[in-house]
Amino acid sequence: MKEIYVTTANSNRCTEICHELADPAAALGPTLAVFSGDAGRGKTEFAKQHASRTDAVYVPPLKCRTPTMLLRDICFELIAERPYTSQACIDEIERATQQRRRLVFVDEADLLPASQVEMLRNLNDRYAWPVVFIVEKGGLRARSKRVNSRVRATHEFSELAQADLYQLYSKALGVDLAADVLQVLLDGCGGDWRPAKLHAQDAEQAMRASGVDAVTLEMAEAIVNNGHR
Repeated sequence: MKEIYVTTANSNRCTEICHELADPAAALGPTLAVFSGDAGRGKTEFAKQHASRTDAVYVPPLKCRTPTMLLRDICFELIAERPYTSQACIDEIERATQQRRRLVFVDEADLLPASQVEMLRNLNDRYAWPVVFIVEKGGLRARSKRVNSRVRATHEFSELAQADLYQLYSKALGVDLAADVLQVLLDGCGGDWRPAKLHAQDAEQAMRASGVDAVTLEMAEAIVNNGHR
């Protein structure tokens, strides 16, 4: 199965928001954004893909972070170094943002303590440093009025659509799904990319074992009922 990234309506809208935040003209207004949605909707994958294609940076989640650890992780993504103190980190962030405005994705930001969210908001205020908070559906628990007033844009990731699943099988496996097969696989994954990709792997194995080059309805039903969910 080929490693591919499926462009979706969610990713297209979030790309627009990211380009808007990264535009130097955006520094005149709010430069925070919030991407939300249920688990498995593609938020993290979008952020990683966007960072790999642009000069944006992706800060992965780590629930046990202290404020200094968070600053050091951000610095590492910006300059490939982890200064020892918080002040040294802030100094490096200032230098990096003066040289080039780089958007920063902070994943699972809803798990950050309120004080760390406010710290990032302070840095955003000070350096017009565009930040995207990636959170579970329901928003950022720690958001305050100060944070809310600085959010330029939000997007809630919708569940996997028929067109998305069709693209996955077409690009990764080179097969075109019939409408009834597509619906069975869509219902079986519950709108979640993770089981959808696992089902695609199962489908590839089933086709290879059967010596066929298409996913049949019986095959799809067996994968959904007996395979990964």
